[in-house]
Amino acid sequence: MTSDRRVKTGLAALGGIVVAALGAGAGVAFSASATPASLASAAPVGSVPVTERQLTDPRTVEIALTVGGDTSVSSPASGLVTTWSCAAGSELVSGQGSLSVDGVQTLNLATTVPLWRDLELGTTGPDVTALQTELARLGQSVPVDGTVGSATLDATVDLFAIAGDPAPDRDVIRAARVLWLPGETVTVSTCDSSTGGVVSAGDPVATLTGGLTGAVVARLPVGAVPGARNLEIDDLTVPVGDEGRVTSPEALATISGSDSFLQAVRGAESSIQGRLALAEPVTVSSVPPGSLYDLDGQAACVLGDGIPTAVQVVGSELGQTFVTFETPTSPSLVALSPETGPACR
Repeated sequence: MTSDRRVKTGLAALGGIVVAALGAGAGVAFSASATPASLASAAPVGSVPVTERQLTDPRTVEIALTVGGDTSVSSPASGLVTTWSCAAGSELVSGQGSLSVDGVQTLNLATTVPLWRDLELGTTGPDVTALQTELARLGQSVPVDGTVGSATLDATVDLFAIAGDPAPDRDVIRAARVLWLPGETVTVSTCDSSTGGVVSAGDPVATLTGGLTGAVVARLPVGAVPGARNLEIDDLTVPVGDEGRVTSPEALATISGSDSFLQAVRGAESSIQGRLALAEPVTVSSVPPGSLYDLDGQAACVLGDGIPTAVQVVGSELGQTFVTFETPTSPSLVALSPETGPACR
């Protein structure tokens, strides 16, 4: 009996070992068959398709600013200053109310011709045209015809109400009620009067930081795609010359209204950041950087459809290089990582 039990025990142990071995082998076989295809070694790719995209070639640049001398804002009326919203570094904005004299609210207005007389129904002249132009810019529905009509009077009344005076004169626009500003938004350098002070008409109540008289790209980017360009500052866009200079008064006025310029003025800085971009996008080809060989500055070669082809590198982004082909048509494929290649020029 004892001998038979030993034999059975030995056979059972041997069977367990065999089962375990078979199980391990099956496990190995299962594991091998379950290896994801994505983890297997991929065959090397010899070439990739050439794709096209639109490019404005934006380049971050520094813009040097030229600011004119300080100017003054003068009180349009005589009396006791009852309200004066003025502080160094603050802004005076056309269409708002900042100054009251003897309790009478004045209206900030930036006109190309300061209001030097009272304007009544039927008054004509360049000062009327300047007033109407600013009223229209501020969103009022007025004709710009150089003649004071009911629409011009009503629009001015509306602006006075916005500025804090709901009941100004309705049949005349009084020069003593208008605080003239030399720009749509101006920055205060110093306050020359304060609430409680006495002023006479024509007395300076604030000194303003000088306005923008010039702007130029400090260093033009190297290797930029040829073509007419715009200067982008914040969300504003202005045209710029070939030398990176902004010359038109309209463009300078646009820059003057940007947040970047106003912050630079407050911080007494002489430059701001912007982007120089093509006014019209150009079509470029996108290729992997490893497809280039014989790179010399912007010039390089690729094997396009098996043929050595000359390209000009115009930019790069997210692992792709943008090129223009020096051939009438672009190839459909470029070779990847050519160790050597025949000359393309």
